[in-house]
Amino acid sequence: MIFMILINLAVCHGFQLFMTKNSNWNKNTNWNQLQFSIKENARNWFVKRAIRSGIPWNELYEENVNNYDIIEKSKEKIENKNIQYPEYYLKPFHGYDAGNMNWKAAQEAEGATLSISSRYWKGVSPIEAQEWMRNNVTQNVYKYIKGLNDGILYSPRKIIDVGCSVGISTEYLQDAFPKETKIFGLDLSPYFLGVADFRACQQNRNIQYIHANAEKTNFDSLSFDLIICNFVFHELPEQAANSILKEMYRILNKNGILAIVDIDPDYLDTMLNQNIFRKWAFESTEPHIYNYYLRNTQEMMQNLGLRHITKARNDPLNSIWFGVKGDYNYIKSKNPLNLIDSRENDMDMQKNFELRSIFI
Repeated sequence: MIFMILINLAVCHGFQLFMTKNSNWNKNTNWNQLQFSIKENARNWFVKRAIRSGIPWNELYEENVNNYDIIEKSKEKIENKNIQYPEYYLKPFHGYDAGNMNWKAAQEAEGATLSISSRYWKGVSPIEAQEWMRNNVTQNVYKYIKGLNDGILYSPRKIIDVGCSVGISTEYLQDAFPKETKIFGLDLSPYFLGVADFRACQQNRNIQYIHANAEKTNFDSLSFDLIICNFVFHELPEQAANSILKEMYRILNKNGILAIVDIDPDYLDTMLNQNIFRKWAFESTEPHIYNYYLRNTQEMMQNLGLRHITKARNDPLNSIWFGVKGDYNYIKSKNPLNLIDSRENDMDMQKNFELRSIFI
């Protein structure tokens, strides 16, 4: 069985590479036919791996299924019926034929989100690993703000999480800043936003979720003091990535900060090559990853006109890129934030990056 899966993976992987260089092929027909087996095998492998890691995948999925009526009403409340979806967004993605435009993907998103960091650190549960990863994002944001403010931590007044999925990253973002901070979450999938709104209602959170294309948000210019994009750009074709960056720059306030959290191509290549099955399984469900391998995020941010561009390692696989719009001279809020303890104090992250492959 494993041998046959590997054969399928090898053939499909090679064919996918061939098609990226030969545009005359009928991609919709040939690739969809050839990809079916590898897609199913890859998806099943991801789910089983998540369950083995201790993630309550089925329980989380069933909870969302059982609350379908409530979640569906949330979706209807948020959904913008006039959106024209870009072609790339409607294609198979992450093992789902309809990409993010279906209930199955939204109902399984919580388990999938937990699996992101489930094996980043040795001997750490998936829930704790996610807390470490998300809190490291918070710490990196704090450090960047402090670096621009002579060591003083001040809170942005209006923040948006772009590509918020089912709202988990948005919730961590809200917890990181004072209650008076206005928090928004934006996503292109109304299904994901239905789950996000349901979660917010369950937890009595005041988060405003927006159904919009990040390439054209319809927000006024200079709207946000902090924009964070979590794990979005590795999922985008080049044109969409550039369009979204331009839109983020437009809605970013003067002296506002843009933060991009995503897979670091250098770390990803090293880690994936330790397990060829994991590499093929991952790449078969990430249609734009080859372009991402070659992308220079810092250069793209610089070309926008952002200043003080920096990159910080967030965890064993991901980095966070920062840039500020203009010369930073932030109008300081009245209440400085209190820094929470850095996870680096609890665990020497740099030392533990190489303890084991995260893709075992």
